[in-house]
Amino acid sequence: MKTSLLTLSLLAALAGAAALMPASVSAGPTEDVQTAMQRLKSKAAALGPRA
Repeated sequence: MKTSLLTLSLLAALAGAAALMPASVSAGPTEDVQTAMQRLKSKAAALGPRA
C-alpha cells in the first residue's frame, strides 16, 4: 500500500512539474526540428549507403 501511494504521489508531482514547464523548454520550434532533420539527411546522403 505504501509503495503504491508513494508511486502515485511521485507521478502527481512529476505531472505537476511538467504542466508548469513552458512548451519551448520541452521542444524547440518546428523550424529548428525541420532544419536539424535536413542536416541529418544531408550528412547521411554524403556518407552514402552502408552495407
